[in-house]
Amino acid sequence: MADPIALEAVRRRMERSAAVTHFQMKRRLRGLAVVAYIAPMVGLLGTCKGIIDAFKYCSNASIIQFLTGGLAEGLAPFALGLAIGLPAFWAHRHLSRYADELELEMARASDQLIDYLELR
Repeated sequence: MADPIALEAVRRRMERSAAVTHFQMKRRLRGLAVVAYIAPMVGLLGTCKGIIDAFKYCSNASIIQFLTGGLAEGLAPFALGLAIGLPAFWAHRHLSRYADELELEMARASDQLIDYLELR
């Protein structure tokens, strides 16, 4: 049977190591989350500005020119924001799920190691 004090020290060390690893994995995902959530909003802001500009100049243009040129130009920033934000959101979700699964696997391995050491 293993020394209970040594087992407790091993258990605490593994918990600290798991906490540090968890923090490092999640810290690196924060930047990706910011891009995923902010890019569409920045695109929407650009769209609003583009539509306001289109309305400013619509008095000089026909309705067809206004719809095809002004509004289409105003929607381009939003489409770009979505083109950046959606893949970033998908990557963040995928990597977050992977980090959670890795954390569970580390906890399982830690429990198995402690059980093994207790039996020795």
